[in-house]
Amino acid sequence: MALFNVCRYRLLGTVDATYLVNYWVYVKWNDSTELLEVHLYDSTNVFSSIEASGPDLTVEDYTLYDYEYEFCDVADLIYFSPDPTFFPYATQLSEVGSAVCTVGHVCDVAITSVVVTQPTDHAATDGQVVITSTSTGTMMYSLQAFSAVNSGQASNTFTGLADGAFTAYVQDSFGCITSMNFSLYAEDSFGVRWRSEFDTRLEELTGYSYRIDILQRDYAGAVEEVKAGVIPITIDYQGETENKYKQIIASMATISLIAETNYYFEDLFLGDEREFLVKFYIDDGGGNDLEWTGYVIQEGHEEAYKAAPYEVTIMATDGLGDLAKYQYNEGDVIRGDQSLMAIIARCLVDTDLHLNVRSAISRFEITHNVTASDDPLPQTFFNSYFLNDKTKQEVLEEILKTFGARIYQSVGVWFIVSIENSCETSLAYREFDSDGIYVSNSTIATNLDLAFPDTANRICFKDNNAILRVRTGYKEVIINHNLILVNNLFYEGRFEVDDFNDFTYLFAGWSLNLLGAAGSNYGRLNRSEDNSDAAFYVDLLNAVVPATVILSTEEKVWEYIGGTDSIKFSFKYFIFKLLPSPYIRFRYAVIGGGTNYLQPNGSWDTAPSTSTIYVTSFNKWESIEIISPPNLLDLAAVLTPIKIVLYLDGNNAYDASSLATFQSSIATAGDAMATGDRRAALDTLVSAGDIVRYYTLHKGTDATSSPSILRPSDYNGTTNPVVWKLDETWDTPLDGSGNLANLVQAYAIDDVKIEFLPDNATPLDTVEYQQTISVRNKNSFETDVFFGDLPDYYNAIHLYKNYLMLSDGSQTTLWARQGVTEELSILDMLKLDYSAQFPNGLLVLNATLTGDKIMRYYNCLIEKNDGDKPYMNMGLKIDYLNNEYIWEGVELLTSVTGPPPDTSGFTVGFSLGYRA
Repeated sequence: MALFNVCRYRLLGTVDATYLVNYWVYVKWNDSTELLEVHLYDSTNVFSSIEASGPDLTVEDYTLYDYEYEFCDVADLIYFSPDPTFFPYATQLSEVGSAVCTVGHVCDVAITSVVVTQPTDHAATDGQVVITSTSTGTMMYSLQAFSAVNSGQASNTFTGLADGAFTAYVQDSFGCITSMNFSLYAEDSFGVRWRSEFDTRLEELTGYSYRIDILQRDYAGAVEEVKAGVIPITIDYQGETENKYKQIIASMATISLIAETNYYFEDLFLGDEREFLVKFYIDDGGGNDLEWTGYVIQEGHEEAYKAAPYEVTIMATDGLGDLAKYQYNEGDVIRGDQSLMAIIARCLVDTDLHLNVRSAISRFEITHNVTASDDPLPQTFFNSYFLNDKTKQEVLEEILKTFGARIYQSVGVWFIVSIENSCETSLAYREFDSDGIYVSNSTIATNLDLAFPDTANRICFKDNNAILRVRTGYKEVIINHNLILVNNLFYEGRFEVDDFNDFTYLFAGWSLNLLGAAGSNYGRLNRSEDNSDAAFYVDLLNAVVPATVILSTEEKVWEYIGGTDSIKFSFKYFIFKLLPSPYIRFRYAVIGGGTNYLQPNGSWDTAPSTSTIYVTSFNKWESIEIISPPNLLDLAAVLTPIKIVLYLDGNNAYDASSLATFQSSIATAGDAMATGDRRAALDTLVSAGDIVRYYTLHKGTDATSSPSILRPSDYNGTTNPVVWKLDETWDTPLDGSGNLANLVQAYAIDDVKIEFLPDNATPLDTVEYQQTISVRNKNSFETDVFFGDLPDYYNAIHLYKNYLMLSDGSQTTLWARQGVTEELSILDMLKLDYSAQFPNGLLVLNATLTGDKIMRYYNCLIEKNDGDKPYMNMGLKIDYLNNEYIWEGVELLTSVTGPPPDTSGFTVGFSLGYRA
């Protein structure tokens, strides 16, 4: 059973033999019997009795204190109106279907993917889109904004579409809406304009032929055969031996062709950046297979200015190096949880190459599926809203960095391979199309022998120019997980556009109660400052007087608060003042467990109360914050469900309608604000020509001199020496009809927060993962990452936002490499990976190579003359005519097939046999 104060009366005269002068009459709600009870307290406020009946209290003067207690009975709001005339001195009332008891649904509708089938050509209408989304409600789909005449369709598939820009809309049964832009654009039709074919000069590499096609957009003419230059084509992979973990390995082609007439290739360099496409093929006897593709680069082209014939050099790029030019959001605001594979596909779309992706990452969250067709990237999700300010290069780099992986083009597809997997004898991969949709899975042989020239099936040194370098090892590895610190128990207190429901006009997680505020309007105010795009707005211009709008949150609970921790409550407000007055009162309450109230000084009190701000600055954003420090923090209060209530009043500037009532009813003893800061106001009679007097409480023993000085009802020269002193006198605020008017035209509220301050300090915005390699080394390897698991901190789910998730929205926790018994966080795994890769003395080889095999970037060289050490390709320039490779390789020290990394000092690497 619990008793809740509804109201109380202080009797200023004797009513009968039981209800005596200066007695207190408490009206309480018993939540067990669901009845009102009347409790009588004596003049010293000590409990006396529970009464079963009572007289009319209005026969004598009294002072009323209304606690404004209310509660929800399912969807109905139960509240009380004090009534001193009849026992039990309050009337129970209800508001059926109150918004207060139907908290704004926390919108969880999200688009996880938009899969398009492009039209067959620019004139066709056979395009299609399939929208995949999630929500706890029933979803409807549309390609136009929802409205009264457009409720959408139940199917998530749209057909019969032509080229164009579209927006996919999804609305659930709660009225929540999300959207995502996409484009349908038929792949440009390219025709081969120039073609050059050649064979290798290397006799031992027999059965191979090569073809270079240069295609032009919308070209339909005959293919023009042209002669190749001295070196027909080289592909240059731009890795860096100084950066073993470089994530994006862009590649460029240098093509040499013979111009038989003057300006023969002039068109190549006068078109746009997507006018000409290079495709390079290798035929090993089984037909031409695409080896590499990219677009011709016009900028910076030079050629000999002389009579033909002459050699022309043509440069082409695969576009990976240009992704920094493109914003991830493409000018839109992206929202919703998306898989990492979908995010990667969005990044790669701006290469315009439409290549498939082969993923060879073996790090799976322990709840992921791990069959041969399963990949961690489609099973790992991230809130794409937090990618809006990044370029596509940044997003792609950060994803790959977290998985210790890199991306490059080879054999006409994108490869995404973890560094530690690069030298697997049989590299397992899952293949996805350019939209990130699973296609198939298979394996590919990666290792080539680096051996003496007199052996077969090998790559060998050429020109006697090989250089072996030893890179000094590191003292330690430090990985800094840079976190997006939001630190708010009520994240929806941001009042951002993505949390607004266009049908209910409420923000997710908030409810509204219009108490006496008929005629008011509310909704979203757009903002473009303080990193905010919206705020809650309520307009009281046409509301009845006195208007009050109650804005409240749902209840939420902290995971943990310790004895040395603090919490901070804050919010921003903007008051549009309508009529002149010296101040506006703004009331609020932070309630823990329904019975504990945060006080302005940071303490907690079980007496129901609201706190008041006396606002004197208008028409601009202001803020308030209250810190509840460890010595005042009530753990019993803050570890129970907490809610926030904001009272937006139209006119609450006066306390009483006569000087006598004001003086007798405004008690001050024990009031937390009774130190000179509290203000009160007096309205004589609400009629034309009357006035409002404004008072401030001061310490003093001045005698009453009405109306300038008034002693309060609980004045005591020794224990409570305070008096009210008149500050200002204003005309009564009236509307055009002579009725009392609202002083406030509108309120705007934003950034409502309750923050967790561990050890009374701001939470960390960076988590450091450190691993010592050798204390005798001087240099440290340090890098920053963006993607990672949610840190293992108390209340972390309310503190941070850039953490990886599973498909159901829960955070990832522990990971394991496929085939290895381990459970680590993804960044602990990365830390150990780095540590194993940077021991004392890392070998780097630079050389010119050749061989009786074709070497590709995905290959790994096994040095047969040095204990089968594996070398991973870094920089690589391939001359196909001569089968010559200008190569930079770095020793690889890990393999997924080996044991887990040795955390005791890394005297061995990940794999037995590599560094045994």
